[in-house]
Order: sequence, then structure tokens, then C-alpha cells
Amino acid sequence: PLCVFARDGAPLSACAAACPFMACHLLDSPLTASSSSAERAAADELDAALAVRWAQPPPPLWRRVLVLGLAAGVPFAVVAAVGALVLLRVSDVDKGKLCRIERCRSVDISAVGEEGDCHKARCTACHDGFAPFYDDEGQYCGPQCPVGGGCEKVHAPPRDAKKCSELTSGVLCDRCSDGFQPLLHSKTLEPLGACTYVCTAAQLGAGCAPQSCRADGSCSGCAPGFDLVHGSGSPTAFLQRSDNFSYCEKATERVPMQFYMYRAQSQITYPPENSDLASAGGVMWYLHNEVVARNQSCTCMTPSCTSRHNDITRVLRYKVTVLNPEQAGHGQFGHFLQFDSGRCSYASCEDQWSNPSYVVGCQMTPKVGGVPVQSADYGSKSMWYSLPGPCPMLPFSDPNKTVCAEGGGSYPFEQPRPGGAWCDNQTHPPDGTNACTWSAEDAGEISLDELAGIIDHARFCKEGNYEYDDLSDQGQGTTFWDGKADPALNAQRVVRMLELFAKHYPEADNLLPEPICDGW
Repeated sequence: PLCVFARDGAPLSACAAACPFMACHLLDSPLTASSSSAERAAADELDAALAVRWAQPPPPLWRRVLVLGLAAGVPFAVVAAVGALVLLRVSDVDKGKLCRIERCRSVDISAVGEEGDCHKARCTACHDGFAPFYDDEGQYCGPQCPVGGGCEKVHAPPRDAKKCSELTSGVLCDRCSDGFQPLLHSKTLEPLGACTYVCTAAQLGAGCAPQSCRADGSCSGCAPGFDLVHGSGSPTAFLQRSDNFSYCEKATERVPMQFYMYRAQSQITYPPENSDLASAGGVMWYLHNEVVARNQSCTCMTPSCTSRHNDITRVLRYKVTVLNPEQAGHGQFGHFLQFDSGRCSYASCEDQWSNPSYVVGCQMTPKVGGVPVQSADYGSKSMWYSLPGPCPMLPFSDPNKTVCAEGGGSYPFEQPRPGGAWCDNQTHPPDGTNACTWSAEDAGEISLDELAGIIDHARFCKEGNYEYDDLSDQGQGTTFWDGKADPALNAQRVVRMLELFAKHYPEADNLLPEPICDGW
């Protein structure tokens, strides 16, 4: 292993590259006790070249042996043998010093090998307050900074950081532990580098808002229609603590609720009144079951029929405020009523409007069907909402609808004032009267093509592709809708939609919690 570089005039850096463990001896000018300053400078150059490969320059013992042996006239072969023993028979502690890792108590060099690659050295025990991390240069000991509970893998701090206070970007978590999820920015939905407890079904059912739950069963935020209560004891079975904590309690009276509603829409734009909208999961349920299936989309090859069911191309989002009247029933919502083209089409519609009670209703999306055609499961927050407007028994196509909405005509279910139940939130927010139970503001839109990763839907269809087939439970040309009955995949699809809204509208509050559907 001891290299004697016999080529006269060869650069010392070449020797260091070829022989990382040992000295380079130039036969025409051996380094002796009387060596000139130039020769010693050359030796220093060798040390510098070797230091590139080591965490610190090699110990000088081998060099002293070489210098003193040659100066005393000892044959070179003997000096070389002794130098080899000194260099290669060092203890593990000495080798650990060669492959030094700063702020490390014990270095494991078992993987370094004969080539002396200190990138493979490992620290078995960092100093107190430090932990092992990795980068392109190998392992190092960086400051161990607190990131809160639930973090399984912390983002590596810079190699030169010695204190947590030196981390200008903060301490970030790369991977959360089981039962935890990344804490998201409320606008961009980007991970903030910390973890939050995944809410249990019991916590969500008790009104806790996502991203606000704690492992002890408490929470710091509530869904619309619930109040945050601070106290001891527990009103629900899943909270069994005697110390002080916070939990959600259903509001005992009608309260304003603000949240997002979504609607699958064609390129035609019309107001959301006398229509059915949905939660994030609810609109994805509708798309998956009634819009993108093979018999609803890409059904033929002519330009006129490459569109989706009802020519739907986008998802609209509204920020809605709801304050229902007392006639809504025992909850914050009333009974859901189906609208088709602006007309309430349920058999109970006449009775509903004769109260008169223009309440906002809700219901969970149905779970029907079986093999091979089955309903998509989009979870406990998959809901539909009904938003009544003026003259709800007339379709949009009826000319009397406009007359009725303006306060004229003689239709028995006209509103007491123009505008119907949909009120202007800027000048007159919902007040819980029949004339003003909800308001809606445009909050953006995304395209279905971008959602599914399709660049040109018409071309996509003409090439023989389709988005989803119930029989095979997958698409062709895209995998976005594959696995219709898989709750985990459905949850990922909802997240994808929400991320697109955050991408296009990063200044909006994109993490508004959704209410609980308590309509009857």
C-alpha cells in the first residue's frame, strides 16, 4: 500500500490522487532534515492535496519517520517498511481522527475501505444537542432542534450550523410519524415543516376542524356551526381527560357559517341560486360518477361529442355565507332539495316553499351501486347543498321566472323583496330571514383537463382514450380516475383539486373548514 512515486518531476497532486494513504517519495530529491525551503514547500503541497481527501490533514508521524530515517542513512526499503507499519497499523481511534466528523464522539470507519473514502465514515455518537445528518459530502453532526411532536425525519440543517438560532429558514420536518400529517399553509397549502395530529372520525364528528386536532382528543379549531369551548371535563365519550383542554360544541342557535361550495360547470355562466352545489368531496363524487365515465365522456369520434357529460369543463368555487331561519329544523341546515335547470324537482318542493322557508339544505352523497358499477366513496365530507333563490318552482327557461324574481307577476312563491334568498354580502349579509339566508362570492375556477392531466380533451378522445371505465375501473391515456372505490385514492383526488385552487389563487384562504351536514 505504500506508494513510491518513481517518475521524476511528477506533480505531487497526482501522487496524492493515486496514493491517498501514504507518502510520495521523489527518488531524485528525497525529503531530508537538510531539505531546502522549496522542497519543504513541495511537501506542504502534498499535505494540502491529501487534506482534500481527509476531514483533517493526516498525522505527521509517517513524515517524521521518512525524514529521520533517510537523514540517518537508513536504507530506503527499511524506511518504507516502517512507514507502512506506522501508517496502516494505526488504531481505529487514529483512523477515526483521520476521518474526523466534527462534533462527533465516536467515528465508525469500517466502511471507509482501503481507498480511504471518508464520505463513508459514520458517527455512532454525536455530542449532546447534536444529531447525525447526511448531505453530498457524507454524514455530519448538526444541531438537534425541536420541531414539535409527530416528526419522524427532520430536514437536515446546513453542515456549518452550530446552533438552532442560526437556521434562518427554521427547523423543518421532512416526514411525519404515523398518525400525523404535514401542517399546511392556509393559503398556499404548502407544508410548513411541522406535523399535526390526524383527526379521528370521532373528533371530526364532534366538530373539530382538520389541522387543529391533538392526540389527547382535544382541538384548537372548529367547523362552521360549532363553538370552541375551554374547560375541564368532557361532553363526549372520546374525550376522557380531567385537566383543562379545548373542544368543540355544537352551537345552540343559528350562527353564520362561511365555507366553500363547488359546482361542476360548462362554459356557460349563471348565478348559483336555485341550484345544487357541493363540498370538495361532493363535487368530485359527481364528476367521478356522472361526468367522466366512458359512457358520459369521449363517446364518439366526431368533434361535437368529444366533450364530457353536460359539456362540463371546469369546477367553480364560491365562498358562501349561510344563516338559515328557524324553520330550518334542529340543525344549521335544512332539508336538501334537488334543482334541475333552476326548478325544484322534488315532490316535496311545494310543501317546502309554502312555509315559506327558503333555507339552505344539505345531504350526504349517496353510497349506492355494486360490482361492476359502483358509487365512489369520497368520505364523510362528501355533501351536496341546495341554494334556493326567487321563484324556485320555475325553470330558468320560463320567461315568468325573470318577472317573478323582479317582484312582479302573480306566482305564489315569489320572494318578499327582489333578490330572493341570495343576498348581497357586502351591503346586506345573511340575516336569517326568508329573504336573505345566504350569500355567495366567486372564489375561482379550475379546468377538468388540468385536474386530470389532460392537455387537449378533444384530441385525447380522438386518439381513442377515455378518462374512466366502470368495467375496468381505470382510464386509458390517464390514470387520474383509476380506483373509483378506493377511499385513499379519492382523498388524493380531492387534495389535487384543492392544490390547484391554491396554485391559481394563492392569496385566498384555501383551508376553510367545511361544515357538518346536519340537515334532516
